[in-house]
Amino acid sequence: MKENKSGLKSQLSLVAGLVFAIIIAIFAILNVDKVPVSYVFGKAEWPLILVILGSALIGFMISLSFSVVKMYGNKRTVTHLTKTLKHKEELIGKQQEQLKHLEHELKEAKKNISTAQSVTNSDI
Repeated sequence: MKENKSGLKSQLSLVAGLVFAIIIAIFAILNVDKVPVSYVFGKAEWPLILVILGSALIGFMISLSFSVVKMYGNKRTVTHLTKTLKHKEELIGKQQEQLKHLEHELKEAKKNISTAQSVTNSDI
């Protein structure tokens, strides 16, 4: 069942990508006029579509770099939390063993008290 959903998802992604590519191609054909672009060191004329696509590409690269940094930070956090969880689980295991040992000692102590009381009562 998962394979069908995965296949359908990839087909929808492909269709969406093709539609997006067609829209960009139409947009490029309609925006071939040259526009002035001012730089710090000069001025040039570029086709409007290149200016738009270049700006979009630069924006994508900036977003991608922030995403990569965030994913790296999240990975480090997950690694740290996994180690902490493992340590806490080990600590809980040790404490459960100590609790079992103490419960056993308590049973033995109660048995000894009960035995001592019966000996004391029989002596009276």
